[in-house]
Amino acid sequence: MKMKAAIYQTYMRGVLLEQSVLPQNKKQRGGKENKMKITKTQLKQIIKEEISNVLSEGEYDIGAVAPAMSPEGLKDEELNDILSRLADPEQKRQVKDALIKSGVFDLDPIEHKEKIKLIMNTLRGRMNADEVLDFILVQIADKVLKVNI
Repeated sequence: MKMKAAIYQTYMRGVLLEQSVLPQNKKQRGGKENKMKITKTQLKQIIKEEISNVLSEGEYDIGAVAPAMSPEGLKDEELNDILSRLADPEQKRQVKDALIKSGVFDLDPIEHKEKIKLIMNTLRGRMNADEVLDFILVQIADKVLKVNI
């Protein structure tokens, strides 16, 4: 989010710079005022320089632009995010271990949709899921495994 703000701010600086650089009385063909007296290449260079300046100033979180993650990394991150809703660390570990042991992460959600549903519903019953745990297992199925149970 901070990076978007930096890019927008840089864009606005470029627009203001562009407006201040333009001659006021130049006319285009047809008598219309020519407001664009800066090339795209020049504007791109200005924007690049501004982004570099903003990032080097330390005003924005450089970590906001993270390198692309693998699908497994994204799944794991989303799983940990959902599991963080559980207050008990032991319960978090048990749920994660049970999910890993079940092999549910190795299944393709398109080809093995019914098998994933069966595994997740079995886990819900086996773990004597209260409302919170049941909700979390449903969220994991929906957000991480991409299957509605």
